[in-house]
Amino acid sequence: MNACEEMLHIMNVIWSSRSKEQLDACDNMIKTFEKKHGSDNIGITLLSIEMTRQNRLNQLFAKMGKVQQTLKETKGQQKEIKEGKK
Repeated sequence: MNACEEMLHIMNVIWSSRSKEQLDACDNMIKTFEKKHGSDNIGITLLSIEMTRQNRLNQLFAKMGKVQQTLKETKGQQKEIKEGKK
């Protein structure tokens, strides 16, 4: 596998990562890539940007889940209040 193919593989893994453990594994892959191909490589910069982007996206997904749960709870409370008034 050449450097370009390896970088694309790592990016695909980053994009499919949904947990901190998976992102940590990607970080290890990036370190291995850096050892093999050197740190003076635009690929390292691109991988770093993608790691940051995916981490923020995962945080956004987590917040959306919390907001969705809060909305469900609020809707349930409103329904109970409405039924109590009948």
